[in-house]
Parts: sequence; structure tokens; C-alpha cells
Amino acid sequence: MPVRGYPKQSPEQERIRGKDTRELELDDTDKSVYEVVNGLSRNPKRIVREYWLFGKSMQEIAWAEKLSKSGVKWRIDAVKDKVARHCLNNVN
Repeated sequence: MPVRGYPKQSPEQERIRGKDTRELELDDTDKSVYEVVNGLSRNPKRIVREYWLFGKSMQEIAWAEKLSKSGVKWRIDAVKDKVARHCLNNVN
């Protein structure tokens, strides 16, 4: 299942009362995010999942990963850029 919450949190991605998330369809952007995140190495993948999927703050992630807050921000921003490039390339 793709990481939820980036680059948008659509109503389809939020929990809907009485609906199972497996019944929801993924759009092309969700598939692109899924492909990019699954292509990451273990550490960046863990950082972005904690940030996007579990909603942890950069400070919490920095403490758990023994990194600086700016190091965590840099990694998350790098993944955002990678996702954006991948999504834009798939549009054409």
C-alpha cells in the first residue's frame, strides 16, 4: 500500500466510516509515489514512512534515527523532489 499523505491528502485517502481502504482506487499520482518510495534504500524509506504515514515530527524522527533535525528535513525534501520529478515525467 502506498505511503499516504503526500503529495496530497485527498478525501479518498482518509478513513471513511464504513469503508475499507482496499475498496479505494489509487490514482496515477499515488502509484508514482508508491514506486518512488519503494525504490528508496532502507533508511530514507523508514524516515519518509514515519513522517508521512505515522505523522511523526521531524524532531521525533531525528531523535530516533540519531540525526540532526536538518538532516531529516534534507532527506524528506530530497524524496519530495524525487517524487515530483517522477510524477512530472509520467504525465508526459
